[in-house]
Amino acid sequence: MGWTVEWIPRVDSTNRELRRRVARGRGVGDRTVLAAREQTAGRGRHDRVWHAVPGRDLTCSLFVRTKAPPTRMPSLGMAAAAGVARFVEDLGVEAGLKWPNDVLARGHKLAGLLTVSAGGAAGGAVIGLGLNVNMTRAGAEAIDQPATSLRIELGREIPVEPLLDDLLRTAGPEIDRWRERGFNAVRATWERLGQPPGASLCRLDSGAGETGTFAGFGADGQLLLRDGDRLREVWSGEWGEPTDAGFARNPGGWKSSGQRSDDSRKGRDPRSGKSS
Repeated sequence: MGWTVEWIPRVDSTNRELRRRVARGRGVGDRTVLAAREQTAGRGRHDRVWHAVPGRDLTCSLFVRTKAPPTRMPSLGMAAAAGVARFVEDLGVEAGLKWPNDVLARGHKLAGLLTVSAGGAAGGAVIGLGLNVNMTRAGAEAIDQPATSLRIELGREIPVEPLLDDLLRTAGPEIDRWRERGFNAVRATWERLGQPPGASLCRLDSGAGETGTFAGFGADGQLLLRDGDRLREVWSGEWGEPTDAGFARNPGGWKSSGQRSDDSRKGRDPRSGKSS
C-alpha cells in the first residue's frame, strides 16, 4: 500500500498542521504525508528550532494510524529512522543511527525525526522528518556541530520532491514491520548502525553528568545502560559519547543552518529533531 503525499508551499510546521488536520477529522487517512517547501516554525525535540533552506531541504510529516500503547510509541520513530538510514545507504552514503531519532552520515548529522501522538477519530501518531538534502559545505560549516547533507556526501544537487517518493518506498516497509513486531522489527538495523555495545555514554542535556556503558536496547527501544553492577533503562534525554559533551555544555546555544536557537538554556546539543 502506498502513501498519499501532499505538497504545500508554506506552513508554520508540518507536524503542527498535520495534527490540526487529524484533530479536525479533515480527511487524514493512514499513510498520509504532508510536505512543505518552506517551514517557518519547525521544532525538534525539547522544542529546539529546526531551520531548513526553503525548497532545498526536506521537511515533512507522516501520519500513521496505530493503537499501540504509549510505551511502544517511541520505537515508531526509531523504525522510521531505520528506514531513512537504509535509504541513505541505498544512495551509497555511509549511514549511522544515534538514539533515539538521529540519522548520521560519517558521524555527521544528516536527519532528525520527532514522533508525537495525534488525537481525533483517526488516532495515531505523526512522525516529523527533517532531512538535509542540498545544504552546502558553507552552510554546514556555519552550524556549531558536525552536520552534513546528501549533496555534500554525493557531490551533486538532488531534487527534493522525487527524493521523498523514493524515501517512502524504503521507510514505509520499516513502519509496516513495526506495526507487526514493534521495535524487534528494526532492532537489527539499530544494532548494526547505532552505538557499539560497551560504548561509554553521558547525558548531554539537563541531566549532564550522568554516565553509563551502552548495553543494548530494551524490548521497546529504550536504552540499556550499565553502571557498575546495575543495569537501568533510559527512556528519555540526550545521550552521546563524552566527546559530544562540549556541544551540550557550550553556553552559546544550539544552532541549525547558522541560526541561533531561542532556547540557549538547553545548551548546544547535537542538532536534533525535525520540524514539528
